[in-house]
Amino acid sequence: MISLNLPSKDDLIAEIKNNGFAVCHNCFDKNILNKIQKFWIEYFSQTKNFKSSNVHGYSQMIGQENLSSFKRDKKVFLYRHRDYFWNKPLSEITRELSKEIGKYVNKVNDLAIDDGFTFNEKKEAVFNQINCYPDNGYMYKHKDTKAEEIIINSSFPITFKNEHYFEGGLYIEKNEKLFDIDSLLKPTSIVFYNGNLFHEIKKIISDKSIGRIIGYSMKQFFLDKSDPPNYIKFLIQADISIRKKLGIKNVPNQGNVIKKN
Repeated sequence: MISLNLPSKDDLIAEIKNNGFAVCHNCFDKNILNKIQKFWIEYFSQTKNFKSSNVHGYSQMIGQENLSSFKRDKKVFLYRHRDYFWNKPLSEITRELSKEIGKYVNKVNDLAIDDGFTFNEKKEAVFNQINCYPDNGYMYKHKDTKAEEIIINSSFPITFKNEHYFEGGLYIEKNEKLFDIDSLLKPTSIVFYNGNLFHEIKKIISDKSIGRIIGYSMKQFFLDKSDPPNYIKFLIQADISIRKKLGIKNVPNQGNVIKKN
């Protein structure tokens, strides 16, 4: 189990209310970061892994497979891996760090420590997300919701400004001031910020193949089997029926099957 060194709930909330963000240093063992960094630098060097363009996840469904995606348009240029906790992770140690951060955020929000770690009536689930912004990568200026209340986002840097890239990164706007968050981050830092403030990833400038890699402990809404409209359910069932009739092996498993020796 990974042990985190983080401030009290009251101290964190006070700093986020005052500044819009809180950067915490020396939060976990550096050997953990070394393992995480080595894995994800290697993973994001293999761009063939990224075939989907679904980086936003508006239609995430409970039980779906982990997803590596890529998108480049006027709003965003990044590679992204989403690690859902009901699947086997690519990097167990990254998942464990993300889980511990998620538990801490639950405590800050006065929620049960395991809120979102099992699917519930709110249809929210915690998962791990790793973003890579390569040279010239960016994310448009936005707020996460239109609500006025504070929404606590959390992230842990895997690569670092002035080492892996030299310009760009996360900027947060509060009271007409722009804060260069990445310039404040160090190895084993964790940053918490109000996602309902305007923020963006300014264009990454790097002389290396890997630029900005950062991990997130996420909690978002997930669809379940009752959510898709009936015509979608019909198409799914029709697809399965056709596959069965044609003898295609890639169909859902039937339970309680005794495998042949």
